[in-house]
Amino acid sequence: MKKGLKKLLVLVLGVTFIFTLSGAAMAKADNSGKGKHENKEQKQILKEIKKLSKAGMTEEAKEQLSEFIAENPDSWKARKLQWKIQREVAKRQREQLKEELDIVKEIAEEGNIEDALARIEELEENFVASDILLEKKAEILAKLGNLEEAVLNMEEALEFNPWAKGLYKKLGELYENNGEKGLKVFVQGRRPVFDQPPVIKNGRTLVPVRAITEALGATVEYDPTTKEVIITRDDTTVILNLESRTATVNGQEIELDVPATTINARTVVPLRFVSQALDAAVDYDGETEIITIIEEDEEIDEEAADEEAASEEKEEISADETTSEESQEETTAADESQGTETAGSEPEVEIITE
Repeated sequence: MKKGLKKLLVLVLGVTFIFTLSGAAMAKADNSGKGKHENKEQKQILKEIKKLSKAGMTEEAKEQLSEFIAENPDSWKARKLQWKIQREVAKRQREQLKEELDIVKEIAEEGNIEDALARIEELEENFVASDILLEKKAEILAKLGNLEEAVLNMEEALEFNPWAKGLYKKLGELYENNGEKGLKVFVQGRRPVFDQPPVIKNGRTLVPVRAITEALGATVEYDPTTKEVIITRDDTTVILNLESRTATVNGQEIELDVPATTINARTVVPLRFVSQALDAAVDYDGETEIITIIEEDEEIDEEAADEEAASEEKEEISADETTSEESQEETTAADESQGTETAGSEPEVEIITE
């Protein structure tokens, strides 16, 4: 009798355990399905916003996108769409704004720096913020000796156009003039706030993991039991083990030059490895001590490169014209001088040849 009761009790417990596991699995599946459904909804919203922008309804697109980002601040795709819309708006007014900024440049070159700044502030009221407007304002502020404001404006210019390499150079000069030294890291034109400054170990830069991954639109978790740092974004999963030179990207093992580690109770990871694992390009300028991390976007990369090349070509042409004008003035002055000295007499052949 007792054996029968014992078998019955074991059977009941076994069935209960199976139902519990099944329920947990179903709940997990439901939650997973819900997450996918929410992601699909988000993608659909962004798709509709993109349609509005392409249809020329920019203001409405910007308003809806701002609301979306307020509700989904970590949405990487939303931020990318925001940049594209901002660039599209700026592009429409770019030519007119460039003409206005040429006038500002002339005013500044005449020594009327305060007037140039006042003209810039007028333009800010009539044009949407853009990289070229903020860049010129930063240059004017620097001439006035207001380096801190100049730096802030140049940093904001990079948020509008993180692909403009020339802006990083100019910003580096402002940092140097303002006495700021050491490594500076920019992710998509923004400078993450690090609670532990970047360090260089064995020729590799290590940065706090959370700040850099969140700046790249990824999430990070730490498992204290296994000492694993787990970084995820979209379909990419990166796993690093503290003090281990072996990491994995979607299950594929990769050897690191330096391992992830802890400094001042903060987990730091190899900057270049993590960035490239998340499909971002990393560049370092030793002169400015600026590290740039840019997510590759062929459409924007090519457009930004064309704009920068056109800008550089314009500056070169302007410089050539100035040199040519100066040369012409010097030649004219020399001719007049020679004419005065040789008036009434036949010029020497050597003078004519020269």
